[in-house]
Amino acid sequence: MRGDGRLYQRGRVWWVAWSFRGRERRESSKSRDKAVAKRLLRIRVGQIAKGERPSLGDHQVSVGQILDHYAADRENAGRWSSATRRSAAWVRARFGDWKVTEITLATLTPWCADMRKRYASGSLRVHLATLKAALTSARRAGLIEHRADFPILAPGAPRKGYYRPAEALAHLAAFTDRDVADLAQFLYLAGWRLNEGRQLVWPEVDRAGGVIVLSAERSKSREGRVLPLVGAMAALLERRWKARRLGCPYVFHVTGKPVTEYRFRSRFQAALGAAGLEKRLPHDMRRAMSRDQIRAGVSKAVAMSVTGHKDPRMFDRYNVTVLSDQTAALLATEAYRAQAAKSDNLSDSRGANA
Repeated sequence: MRGDGRLYQRGRVWWVAWSFRGRERRESSKSRDKAVAKRLLRIRVGQIAKGERPSLGDHQVSVGQILDHYAADRENAGRWSSATRRSAAWVRARFGDWKVTEITLATLTPWCADMRKRYASGSLRVHLATLKAALTSARRAGLIEHRADFPILAPGAPRKGYYRPAEALAHLAAFTDRDVADLAQFLYLAGWRLNEGRQLVWPEVDRAGGVIVLSAERSKSREGRVLPLVGAMAALLERRWKARRLGCPYVFHVTGKPVTEYRFRSRFQAALGAAGLEKRLPHDMRRAMSRDQIRAGVSKAVAMSVTGHKDPRMFDRYNVTVLSDQTAALLATEAYRAQAAKSDNLSDSRGANA
């Protein structure tokens, strides 16, 4: 009857089903005895009648299991990026054996306090967001009912990494692997994300039209982007066209195979050492492009369209201000005040003479 749920068998095991918040929920009685299933169903229906949330046996579901579901869900949505995979692996290593019901505000708060001694707040926020998203996805799929509140962590400080133009040129010149060096130069010239450049394919390059068209599917913002082929960028793409390999669609490749992320990062750090530069991240090239465009007089709207930023606040975080900028600002203000004072004094003297 409606509201009383139902019993059914899968193989020889009895299952129960009932409706909660407009959706049918199902649970195994883990027994071949129909009477056991009837008792379980009465308990669940009774919980609903009392206004309680019926338990689906979340204490038997591990975080590792919901991460498996989350991976499939993200893969289907085309959002299973390398960064998300790394974060999910980090979460699995630390929470994989935990039961879903063990993920609570009471357990996460002291855990985060301990983790903050070893990891930056920003990194923890990313990994906790992955865990939270996995729990939300599992609950939406009806796999679990539980999803705890999460502790609030202070945002991490904006990264300060950037390049002065002379430093960037020295770094690019220090690469011994020229195929990887071309990819590094592309990132510096375009300000794109590493994988957006690393996975660039020739169908996205319109040499006749003089543009690169990044597809929405490959963009983190899920919006397409157009980049003109001018200046050094045009010369770089022409060099890559001459280095193309039959059967390889990638613009940046090594003997016909795409440049792996590991290869790029290892060559990137080696070139830094050879150039005598302090440690930096590949993403610092993106920050440098954001910063240098503003200093070149490019409007923020146009600069954001080049790098593919959607959030002005994030773009502003990349617009790193350093001591030389402040020095120039102070000197410019001092010169303005001196000139303004001189103009004021001249106006006063003219008024007095009149």
